[in-house]
Amino acid sequence: MKAVYTLEDLRAGLPVNEAGQSLCLAVVGNPVEHSKSPQLHQAALEEAGVSGFYGRLQLEVGELAQAFALGRELGMLGMNVTVPHKHEAMAACDRLDESAEFLGAVNTVCFTDEGLVGYNTDGGGLSLAVAEAFGRPLSEFEVTIIGAGGGAGAAVAAQCAIEGVQKLHLVNRSVEKLAILQQHLSVLPVEAAADVDISNHGLEDADLPEILARSSLIINATSLGLKSDDALPCELTAISVQQCYYDMVYQPDLTPWLKQAQSRGAKIADGLTMLLHQGQLAFKLFTQKKPNIELMRRNLYNK
Repeated sequence: MKAVYTLEDLRAGLPVNEAGQSLCLAVVGNPVEHSKSPQLHQAALEEAGVSGFYGRLQLEVGELAQAFALGRELGMLGMNVTVPHKHEAMAACDRLDESAEFLGAVNTVCFTDEGLVGYNTDGGGLSLAVAEAFGRPLSEFEVTIIGAGGGAGAAVAAQCAIEGVQKLHLVNRSVEKLAILQQHLSVLPVEAAADVDISNHGLEDADLPEILARSSLIINATSLGLKSDDALPCELTAISVQQCYYDMVYQPDLTPWLKQAQSRGAKIADGLTMLLHQGQLAFKLFTQKKPNIELMRRNLYNK
């Protein structure tokens, strides 16, 4: 079995692994070799009696629609989608679930008899992850999202609005993107979203340290931390033991940003919990079966 498949592999027919299983699900991204999704899903597929294996598919921008068409034609169940393809996936779908429409991106595409149906499990995954990691529902936090202008950050912002967080602070290098996002959040057809107090901030804004200091949950939705020489998503100057820090990055185990927060007594969690929960939600959509979440957790955390 290859570590990573390409569009050319799909053009040649459905890949088969050493055990004789055909590719039934895949995570699509670029890069994608680091993805832990196969180890998250494979044992759950086998326990649920679903024939096939879960692989990684690396695609260039512009190749996604053809990959979807080939996968559906070859009998795959669907694909998970990660950066940089989430918005391209949205355009390629025949129908969008409410979750994808509200969150403004697609990370799960099911191949059905009626066509390609797009969902977004990032928001629900984050909500479950925060409750598990910090023992409180998302709605009870005053939230700051660093990198809110990107696909993952915008989806998380929408989930925060849908759940009616106390206050929501959107932070991004490009403030122009935040104005577009805030407009989208303001028209969400969800009652709880209407009362959320939303503010926009640039990374260099003078009031950002104050915003961070009073937030009870700070989320890093950027990719900063994946590389050892990355800068911090933002400078942390006033960290308290009452605060919770969530980093959507899950490699390395503890990013420098989380280490800094932990060293000052704050509660921390990384993106593995979100990957687990968005994965189990996607599994149900793909297979119509409830996965063994603890089995998925053990395989995900197994080094």
